[in-house]
Amino acid sequence: MAFQSAANNLVEDDFNGLLDVFVRDRGPFNQPPVAKAPPDLNIYLAEEVVLDGSASIDPDNDSIVSFTWAIELAPQGSMATISDVNALAPTFIPDMVGEYVISLVVNDGTEDSLADEMFVRVIENLPPVAVIEASTLSGQIPLAVDFSAVNSHDPEFAPLTYAWDFGETNGGSDLVDASYTYHNPGTYTVVLTVWDDFGNEASDSVEIVVTAPNQPPQVAPTAVGPTQGSASLNVSFLANASDPNGDMLSYFWDFGDGSNSAEENPQRPLQRLLFMRG
Repeated sequence: MAFQSAANNLVEDDFNGLLDVFVRDRGPFNQPPVAKAPPDLNIYLAEEVVLDGSASIDPDNDSIVSFTWAIELAPQGSMATISDVNALAPTFIPDMVGEYVISLVVNDGTEDSLADEMFVRVIENLPPVAVIEASTLSGQIPLAVDFSAVNSHDPEFAPLTYAWDFGETNGGSDLVDASYTYHNPGTYTVVLTVWDDFGNEASDSVEIVVTAPNQPPQVAPTAVGPTQGSASLNVSFLANASDPNGDMLSYFWDFGDGSNSAEENPQRPLQRLLFMRG
C-alpha cells in the first residue's frame, strides 16, 4: 500500500514569521493491478492456445482475485470462444485463418487493471505427404517385400503417424518401415496412410504382382485329316497347348521332311511319315 498525506494546518509563527506545517496521515490508498497476457503467437488453424494470466501482478502485493478474458477481434464469421473467460488459464481454439486479438483484465478486489492484449495470427496447416518405397513390385511366391515410408513428410515438420494396408485382410502395420510376405498369386494394392498431429491425412499406393512358380506348358499335338495316302493330301496340325501360368506361348513344328513352322496350327501336304514336335 502507498500512503496519502496532506497539509492539515498552515499556521504563521508570530515570532519568527515562518509557516508551521502540520501533516496528518490519511491512511493507505490502492494502486490498480497490472494485467499480463501471454506473448503474441503465430499458430496453425485448430491448434489449441493456453491463455495464461499468471504473470499479472499487483504493485501493492495484493492478491489478484479475478481474471476477465475477451476476444476483441476475430476474422469475420469466426465462432471461436474462450473456454472460461474468468479462469486463470483458459484455452482458445481458432476456427478460421486470420488474426485474433485477445484481452485480459485483472482485479485485486478493489480496482480493475488496464486491459493487456495479445495477438494470435493463425495460418492453415498443410496436409502431410505420403511416399511409398518398395524393394520389389513383382515376383514369384513366396514373395517378401520390404516397404518404407521414410520419405513421407509434413510441410510443418510435425511428427507423423503411419498405417500400412498390404492388400490382404490380415496384413497391416503402423511402423515407418515394414515387411510383408505374399503366399498366394495375385495383384495386391498396398496403401500407406499418414497423419500429422492435426489429423490431416495423405495416402500413397503401389501394386504388387505375385505369380506362381513357372511351370512348363502342356501340349498334346494332333493331326486332322489323312495320315496316309497321296502325297498331295493336306493335313492340319493342332498344337492343343496351354500354359499353367497363363503365359503366352511360341510354337515350333518339325515336319520330319526338313520343313518347319512357327504357326500354332499349321497345314502341310502329306509327304511321308511325319514326325511332330510341339
